[in-house]
Amino acid sequence: MTAFFYEIGGLTSFSKDFFKQLAKGPFEFKELLRQCYNTGNRSLFLVGVTGFILGLVFTL
Repeated sequence: MTAFFYEIGGLTSFSKDFFKQLAKGPFEFKELLRQCYNTGNRSLFLVGVTGFILGLVFTL
């Protein structure tokens, strides 16, 4: 039971630190946009293939 409370305490501490850092600046919006663009660009092929396969399945 003690380990459970230690785990909950650690999770609470992590959550507190996470939200504190999230609210603190500076944010690099150019870098965020660049990473979003790269992620979207690289996943386009996978999304297209998945959509094609789902289309074939739904057609049948």
